[in-house]
Amino acid sequence: MLETRELDVAVLPLHAVPPRFEARRLYDEDFVVAMRKGHAFARAPNEAAFCRSRHLLVSLDGNSVGFVDEMLAKRGLERRVAVTVPTFMMALDCLSKSDLIAALPRRLVRRQAARFGLVFVDLPLKRKSDSIEAITTKAAMKDAGIAWLIETAVALLAPTRQSNRPA
Repeated sequence: MLETRELDVAVLPLHAVPPRFEARRLYDEDFVVAMRKGHAFARAPNEAAFCRSRHLLVSLDGNSVGFVDEMLAKRGLERRVAVTVPTFMMALDCLSKSDLIAALPRRLVRRQAARFGLVFVDLPLKRKSDSIEAITTKAAMKDAGIAWLIETAVALLAPTRQSNRPA
């Protein structure tokens, strides 16, 4: 979609991009387990309870296997994905009205927890944080508006880089 200009900028956790793209690191993100307030998992968050719980998975294409399933499979474990939804915001709404749990980005859940009546705990699996990147084509970076958008996102979301700028 970036190459056909259907999309100007993608924000994704990618480690490497082909040379025709430009990627700018925005921030590091990790995942937490989100659920409605009062959910039993919040009182005793452990790996066994995680695997027994019914899960919601955010998946654009409806695939019911995600990175959590891959991590569990390496340990000989599995979870029950009961529902897939295409967006994180839809996931938050579904969690608020059900007994499902979901692995979601910490920043999103922290900002939206009160609005949706959610709580969150650390993921009971050890996982490295993802580097979230703003990605576009090198050709698109010649568009002053797109270049400005990416530079503004970097300045706003990567505060450690700002600390090196003169006041």
